[in-house]
Amino acid sequence: MNIHIETGVAPDAGIIEFLEGKLMAHNREKIPGYAYENAILTVRDEADGDPAAGLHGQIGGGWFYVASLWVRKGCRGQGIGKGLLTCAEELARKKNCTGAYLYTYSFQNPGFYERLGYEIFGTLPHFCGDGAKYYMKKMLIKEEGMPVRLPEQLYCLFECQPSEKRRLVKVRPGHVHLGPGQPVGV
Repeated sequence: MNIHIETGVAPDAGIIEFLEGKLMAHNREKIPGYAYENAILTVRDEADGDPAAGLHGQIGGGWFYVASLWVRKGCRGQGIGKGLLTCAEELARKKNCTGAYLYTYSFQNPGFYERLGYEIFGTLPHFCGDGAKYYMKKMLIKEEGMPVRLPEQLYCLFECQPSEKRRLVKVRPGHVHLGPGQPVGV
């Protein structure tokens, strides 16, 4: 066989899809039930209906991956991020996940995750110059194999602008979706 290696920084989307499909097929051959479910948690501003915060995660391999967690600038520091992460962890427990993991950057306040029980298990130093990329995890199952239980309902203070009145928002089961339009309870 003659081998030719092509290089490129902006490859055709089709080749990326091809490679990922081949890798997924290989993994499915080796790991029974290998699949990922998407989970989306959204907090909407009652005033305009726009997203004020959200979390995208993936459940697979017995773990919950926090792919992205975002809170609108004017809404930070109100407990919304903590509330979303807590709801995601409860969903992960109900899906029998062993733990949750994510990565964050040194400028994204890794201490936020550490205060919520996440620990760094890997670091890429000198990431984008003098920064770092941290890989973090949190075990959701106690050593004796029982899930850690949290309160059934979760509330957080929601305040987007100093001029707005502070209001209490309950993160409700209807805000959690697995896949396209399939709500699940948290």
